[in-house]
Amino acid sequence: MGKEYFFSDEQNAFRDMMRRFVQKEIKPNAEKWEEQGCYDKTIFKRMGDLGLLGINYPVEYGGQGADLKTHLVFWEELCRSGISGFAMSVMVHTDYGSASLVHAGNPALKEKYVKDICSG
Repeated sequence: MGKEYFFSDEQNAFRDMMRRFVQKEIKPNAEKWEEQGCYDKTIFKRMGDLGLLGINYPVEYGGQGADLKTHLVFWEELCRSGISGFAMSVMVHTDYGSASLVHAGNPALKEKYVKDICSG
């Protein structure tokens, strides 16, 4: 059974969108970002505008409320960028630094910070 059967039509459409995003906005900058030792931080705002940050976080806090498979698709496609430092920076932003707040923070802290995290 191939990926097309494991993922829903919506998840496959999301994969296509993520793949285009990586090809258009990340891959062309990968070499420059690697040489500079940093990336253009406005990419986070662009990702936030597209709803890509906090994809698995609750909608009421600015996330997309996506399921685990959609989150997996996000990481698969982001890792195709060929720039692991950038992918890790996004992971720290979306899955490490903010996860404790999202899962264990009180509603006031979530309201104050998670919307900004999701918007980039």
